[in-house]
Amino acid sequence: VPQDDILHSQLSVRRALSFAARLRFPAEVPRAEREQRIDEVLTELGLTGQAQQRIDTLSGGQRKRTSVALELLTRPSLLFLDEPDSGLDPGLARSLMQTLRGLADGGRTVVVVTHSVANLDVFDRLLILAPGGKLAFYGPPGEALRYFGQTDMAEVFLLLEREAQTDWAQRFRNSPLYARYVGTGLARPEAPSSPPGLGPRQQPPLTQFGVLCHRLLAVIAADRFFTLSLVVLPLLLSLLAHAVPGGADPTGGIRSLLLVLIFGSAFMGSASSVRELVKERAIYQRERAIGLSLRAYLGSKLAVLGAITAGEAVVFTVLGMIQRAGVDNAVLLGSGRAEIVVAGVMVAFTSMVVGLVISALIRNADRGMPLLVIVVMVQLILSGALVSVSDRPGLEQLSWLVPAQWAFAMGASTAGLPGNALWRHEPVVWIANATVLAALALLLVIVTGLLLRRVDQQRARA
Repeated sequence: VPQDDILHSQLSVRRALSFAARLRFPAEVPRAEREQRIDEVLTELGLTGQAQQRIDTLSGGQRKRTSVALELLTRPSLLFLDEPDSGLDPGLARSLMQTLRGLADGGRTVVVVTHSVANLDVFDRLLILAPGGKLAFYGPPGEALRYFGQTDMAEVFLLLEREAQTDWAQRFRNSPLYARYVGTGLARPEAPSSPPGLGPRQQPPLTQFGVLCHRLLAVIAADRFFTLSLVVLPLLLSLLAHAVPGGADPTGGIRSLLLVLIFGSAFMGSASSVRELVKERAIYQRERAIGLSLRAYLGSKLAVLGAITAGEAVVFTVLGMIQRAGVDNAVLLGSGRAEIVVAGVMVAFTSMVVGLVISALIRNADRGMPLLVIVVMVQLILSGALVSVSDRPGLEQLSWLVPAQWAFAMGASTAGLPGNALWRHEPVVWIANATVLAALALLLVIVTGLLLRRVDQQRARA
């Protein structure tokens, strides 16, 4: 159990445990058995009264117990906790430590890393490290003060810092306590006659994909502000599209409309995903450690966020083209409006993957929005919709990686706008632009997967 919460705070306690059980239990375990185990864990940790409560409304101690509950689902015999009392008031810290004491009394080995000395009486053994990570003491907490000749634990730590030149490790090895509590070692079990079992099988990637999609939809639905923004944003942007004047020159009016439709779709796509991976980095790393499939994880993000952004793009582009003339000059699909909708959906999806790339790169969710603004501006400038970059070395090559350029070219090909070879009103040109945009989306998906593997490597090194 790491120090950071490994929970989706928008979910209720029971629902978070339910998704965790579906991911961690073998596929053949029936739902009734999973729910029974969840009830047992909630009772064991005193969380029955908070089962239907959202995690973000829990107290600090209750959130820590929920994190412990997540790990107890599979009945581990050994539990490590990294500073579980960090940030808790003395009463909550005491309550949590007593809960951990109860888990140890139930037959588990519970190892706690802590800087607090207020609740050492609940531990069976205390291990104190001197500067440099050297073993300075190991034994019952009540013997530590006598060993160091101090009146309280704070003085012990001051002594270790003040007399850093003392070889505390050697001093402890020479003491009777070492022989009593360390030197005897542990009894070695007899070698098993047959190899140990492999333990519970992990869920197959396809099952994990289904669970992760369900969980992501539940998290989004529970976030009312985000859900509301998904509904309102395409409606507001469509009003802006109608604010674009047609102008005396119909071609100029169509070009301005396409500019709004393509970049509105690109913005919605990136905005929906730019914080998605970084905000649950700790959850991803923890679940990867217990067998989560990277393909299932990334696939769930692509499927759910892709469907959402595609829906937003359809609503936005359809509403934005209502009663607008000059956008129904089909080149391939029999409907110019349908072709522009397709361009909007494709750029929204590709830009959503751009957002995932950004989210996988950054380490702080607050950095996502400034980078989003930069990415949208780069797409605007390098798309060729405002100014041509075809004769500017460097910028022209960089523009090949801009999704908005190919989506705008698809719309311009439909409308037959003059001035660019990619805008010719020919089926082969429209198909070529769509193919490049699809290939770019695939490339970005691969990049996102590689960045997630880098996150795995960082976790392994840590």
